[in-house]
Order: sequence, then C-alpha cells, then structure tokens
Amino acid sequence: MSKRKSGCGCSPVALLIPIAVFAALAWPIVLDRIGAGANGVVSDKFESINVEYGDWFRHFQVTGTYSVPGQAMPHRAVCDVDESTYDSLRIGGPVGVRYLRSFPIQPFLTTARLSPCSVVGISMGPSVWRLIYAGTMLAAVLFIWLALRVRFAIWLLPAWVCFAFVYLGMPRVEPEPRQPVPATASVVGITTIDALWATPDTDGIPLRHPYDLVRLRFTPLGKDAPVVAVDKIDDDTSSLKVGQNVAIAYDAANPRIARVQDATRRFPQQAWLEVMLCCAAIAVLGVLALGARGLWRMIRRNVP
Repeated sequence: MSKRKSGCGCSPVALLIPIAVFAALAWPIVLDRIGAGANGVVSDKFESINVEYGDWFRHFQVTGTYSVPGQAMPHRAVCDVDESTYDSLRIGGPVGVRYLRSFPIQPFLTTARLSPCSVVGISMGPSVWRLIYAGTMLAAVLFIWLALRVRFAIWLLPAWVCFAFVYLGMPRVEPEPRQPVPATASVVGITTIDALWATPDTDGIPLRHPYDLVRLRFTPLGKDAPVVAVDKIDDDTSSLKVGQNVAIAYDAANPRIARVQDATRRFPQQAWLEVMLCCAAIAVLGVLALGARGLWRMIRRNVP
C-alpha cells in the first residue's frame, strides 16, 4: 500500500500571487537602496479621473527625464504621486531619480524611480476612505466571530451588508466650495450614471432620474498649471457637452472642489426614494410569503 505524499495542496499559480504582490510593494524600496542616483527634470504632468462602478478616483502621474553617464540618449521615468507632491512639482523643475545601470528590459519591474513616487497612485479621496472604513468594519466583525469565537457576532454580518449597501452604493453630491471663486472651466468628460450598484456583469438598479459625473479642467487664480475637478449634476437638466466652456465656482483653499453654476442636484433624494420603495416592496412580499406559508400550514392541519 503506497503512502500518499503530504503537501499544501496549493497550485503554483496561487503561490505566485502573493509573491507578485510582495515584489510590487518591496521593489520600490529595493530600487531606492541599490539604485544609482541622478538629477532629473520634470518633463510632463498628468492628472486624470477614473470612473468605476458609479464613483470616481483621482490619479496623478509625473514623468521625469534624466541622463545616464556614457549614454547619449536621455531616459524617462514615469511614476504615480500624491496630490500634494503633484502640485509642488513644476514642469522643467528638478526631480531626483534612482535607477539601475544594468538590468534586463522586461514588463514586470521598473528600472527607474523618481524620488517623490508613491506606491499607490490613487488619491485618498472620499471614495477610497469610504472603502477603507467599510473594509475595516468587516475585518473587525470577522475577527470577533472567527478569532475570538464570539458566536453572536455572525448576526453583525447582515447589519454590515445593509450598512455597506447604503454607505458605499448610494450617490452623493460633491462638496460645496466654502470660499467660492468664479471661473470658467472646460468640460473634459461626462459620464451618465443610470443605475445603482451596476457591474460589468449586472445591470444594477435602474435610476428613473440619472445623473451626470462631469469632469472640469481649469487653471485656478495664481496657479501655473490646470487642475481637474468633478461635479455631479442632474442629467435631465444638463445640456453640457465635452469641450464646452461652462461657468463654475471653485474653492479658493482647495481648487479641486468646484461646482457647475445653475445646475441642479436632486438625484440623491430621488435615488433614496427609489431604494426605499424597493425595500418596502420586498418587505411586503416577504410578509405575504410568510402569511401564505402560515395559511398553508393551517389548512394542512385542518384537512383530515
């Protein structure tokens, strides 16, 4: 009788995933340690807004140009930075670079890194913080249930699902400028949100009153570079088009907080009304189902 070899049962692909994640996080530190230093110049800056699942995320990217001794052609390094670093850098200004003199060209690991690079290039805005808060609450519930073995904590999971359903999924208006400054912005993008909790595989809950997520590019007073702001407005009253100039008001302390003037923003209340009606309909159906089940049991008991 042959003995079966013991093993972890893990596939090579599954083992490569944590290795790849660790390499992606640790490689910038390794590059800073062993890479050669050079003085570079900021050659380009790019700020973009990514729209995913009805919400948006800000992304900052900087390109630096540097020279390697003994090589005539200049080299370029691209990296993600946070908002404060992005605003502090100027095109044509100096930037530090760490690079590897000899390293095979491949698509997995970068061979150069600008000194102000950050591991995560997505701005930690309200959307990201909401994800962190909800994830932290879920981790706490799972820890109490699984690690501390508190059995009643399992009943906190349905409460968390309801909380996440509302906290993450319901639309919100963008903040209003506290110190409004009038300006003119160019519309660089419009995304119409017509469903809640829609994914590439599901349609979500259709909205009877869709809203537009508008990206606005303008140069604040006293600044030498444009910024991109986001506003959410009602779709049924919006006649904006990409490339159009529109009157806005932005916050003097934080120019990326801006609003389109003369636009309405009733979509959160309308979305809440639809969700409440759906919940009420589900509750009524549940009560009717329980009543029908109880009636059927009573009939079966009385039938000889």
